[in-house]
Amino acid sequence: LIIGALTGRLAVAIQPPGVYHSLAKHQAMQKEERGTGTGQCHQAVHKRSVSIIVEGDWIQNFDGHGGLVQTVACDQTQTSLAVGCHLIEGAICHLLRHCGDEMRRFAECKHEYTPVSTGMEVAKEVLAFLR
Repeated sequence: LIIGALTGRLAVAIQPPGVYHSLAKHQAMQKEERGTGTGQCHQAVHKRSVSIIVEGDWIQNFDGHGGLVQTVACDQTQTSLAVGCHLIEGAICHLLRHCGDEMRRFAECKHEYTPVSTGMEVAKEVLAFLR
């Protein structure tokens, strides 16, 4: 979204971090380097960007979102504290299930997020390595 705003191009992002306030840093750098970087970038974020964010994804709350923001439901609410709602796989599967794929390129979309079992596997590997 920041690159789109700085270059005046349309930008679409799935689960981006909030970029509205951090855009000011890039805008200031552009102003130093090129003598440009007025409020046009902030306007570009509002007029030329779309962000798809997921309810329950607490990571995206660290900064504000500009432009059109579409919120979709999290299909992994039981793991939202363990960033289960932040997985791009969940957002893509949610969009495919609810918006469809008219060209039928995808037969199905499944993803699994098991942070506890993954953590246990990593711990076992570390212990085996240390022995």
